[in-house]
Amino acid sequence: MGPPSMATPALKFFQDVQADCMALGIPLTTRHREVAPNQYEMAPFFGEVQQQIDQNLMVMQILEENAAKNGLACLLQEKPFSGINGSGKHNNWSISTRDGTQLLVPGSVNEDSGNSDIFPVVMAGIVSAVDKHGDMMRMAIASPGNDFRLGAMEAPPAVMSTYLGESMTEYLMDFMNGKDAAYNPQKKPVNFGADVIGELSVPAEDRNRTSPFPYGGGRFEFRAVGSTQNVSMVNTVLNSITAEAFQIIGDRIEAGEEPAAIARDLLQKHSKVIFNGNGYDPAWPDDAVKKGIWRIDSGVDAINEFTSDKNIELFGNVGVFT
Repeated sequence: MGPPSMATPALKFFQDVQADCMALGIPLTTRHREVAPNQYEMAPFFGEVQQQIDQNLMVMQILEENAAKNGLACLLQEKPFSGINGSGKHNNWSISTRDGTQLLVPGSVNEDSGNSDIFPVVMAGIVSAVDKHGDMMRMAIASPGNDFRLGAMEAPPAVMSTYLGESMTEYLMDFMNGKDAAYNPQKKPVNFGADVIGELSVPAEDRNRTSPFPYGGGRFEFRAVGSTQNVSMVNTVLNSITAEAFQIIGDRIEAGEEPAAIARDLLQKHSKVIFNGNGYDPAWPDDAVKKGIWRIDSGVDAINEFTSDKNIELFGNVGVFT
C-alpha cells in the first residue's frame, strides 16, 4: 500500500457522481480541485439550453445524494465562511443557427455566410443588450448567498460589464470607426515552470476571471451566477435581452438602414460597457457608475428592477413575460 491520500474520499465520491451522471446521459468533461480547501469543480458537456438547465439541476441533486452515501456533505452555498470562498456557477452561453452556424465564432459565420459584416452586427447587438439591460443580468443572479460573494472570493463585482479581450475590442473599435477590420486573436505562451511539462500556447482572449460576462472565443461566460441557483432565469434573461437587440436591428434593417451602419451606431452608444481591466480594483465599481454602467449592490434592489417600465417592455416585446 502507498501512503494515504487526502483526495481518496473525494475522488471516490466524484467517481460515483460521474457513474450516475453517465447512466442518465449527462456527460461531464472536467473534474478538478478549486481554490478553497475541499472545494471542487466539474463541468458538463455543452448542449441545448433547455436540456442543460434540467441536467444542471439533476447534477446538483446527484452531488448531494452521493455525498451522503460517502459520508460527506456537499455544500453548494455561495456565502463565504471565515474568509474561505463560497461557490459559484459559470453559465457558458452561445448562439447558433438551426443549421449549426456558430454566431459567436467569427470564422464560422464568415465561412458559412460569405459576409464578414454579420459577426460585428451580432457582437454589437450583444454589447448593446448588456449595456441596456445589465440590471436584469444582476436580477438573474440575485440571492442572499450570492450577494455576500460578489466582488470577492473568486467572484466578479456586482457591476454588469463585459470583457471582450484586447484583440476583439480592437477589431470592433476599428469596425466602429469605419476602418478595414479583421479579427486576428493572438496566442500567448504559458510556461508551467517545470521541465517535464512543455510550454503551451493559449488564446490571448482567454476569459478575464474578474469580469462577470467575458467573451471566451465562441461563447460568453456568465461567471457571476450563484452555485445553488436554477439557471432558468439566467438564460431567460440572456436570451431575451439578445432577442430584443436582434429585433431592434432587424426593424432598422427593414426600415432601410445598412446593417454595418446600425452596428457602428450601437457600438458608439454602448461600448462603454466593455471593460478589459481588473474587476477586483476597488476603484472600478465607482468608476463604472460614472460611466453609466449598471451597478446594483443589493439583490433585493435588483429584483425590484424586474417590474420597471423598461423591463416590462423588454419581456413583453419578445413574448416571454407579461
